[in-house]
Amino acid sequence: MYISTTFHATFQNKTTKEYKQLLKEVTQKQFRRVSKFNIMAIYGALRALENKQYDTNINIYTASEYGCIEDMNTVLMQVSKTDEIVMPFDFLNINGNNVGFLISEALNTLGNNFYITAEDVSFEKAFELAYFDISIDKIDEALVGAVDESLDYIQDINSLIKNPEHQKTYDGTTWFQLSKESKNPLAKIESLETFTNLEELNNFLNTLQYDYLSLNLFAKNKLNTLKIDPSKVISQSEQFFGTYSAMYINNLLNYNGKLLHISLDENNRAYLFYFTK
Repeated sequence: MYISTTFHATFQNKTTKEYKQLLKEVTQKQFRRVSKFNIMAIYGALRALENKQYDTNINIYTASEYGCIEDMNTVLMQVSKTDEIVMPFDFLNINGNNVGFLISEALNTLGNNFYITAEDVSFEKAFELAYFDISIDKIDEALVGAVDESLDYIQDINSLIKNPEHQKTYDGTTWFQLSKESKNPLAKIESLETFTNLEELNNFLNTLQYDYLSLNLFAKNKLNTLKIDPSKVISQSEQFFGTYSAMYINNLLNYNGKLLHISLDENNRAYLFYFTK
């Protein structure tokens, strides 16, 4: 299995209007009354496949930790005021499940669409599902994305989310095109493994050779416990958004050789991605 192409962008809390201006650079289609989250996702997906070949039956897997949080905040503010009512489009825009339909409309695709959120490892779960669907020959191609909005406008946000290093939060949209067949690939996916605890993970790590390594923030905090070579850990962006592991993997793919990414959740359950490039 192969990664054919990727796209990543982070921004400092742009408005929906600003994203719609960016969207005009890649499509003539109009998306009116659509949430910021959805516009970010459409923009990232279109940029990922811009000038690229893709199967019209490609499946789309969109991961998010927080979903349409800005629109959700708007609705909650409306509900909290006795003299206001919830506006219809504001209510519709808090539904993250809309995102796959809107992306498929923008790309003119006919495959299945999935919206996945799972505490700490939303992107990892989405990538795993796409990897599994290709592995069993259910599909030939997948587009896997990670999209989250900045939360900096929410007071004392780091007491509410899992941001271990209290980094400033950004808007982020990161996408990977996965293919069963080799078509001038960016990298080969050698394996994707899951582990229920650190002992299982370390036993497997003892069998691997790798040239470069990236760690999500939970794994970084276990640096002295993991059976890894710290000298091979690459420096990562200090930008943070909910599904930031996708950004870390995208950065890792800038290197050549045997590449390893490890994600942990707060209970030390692990995802291990192994690539060659």
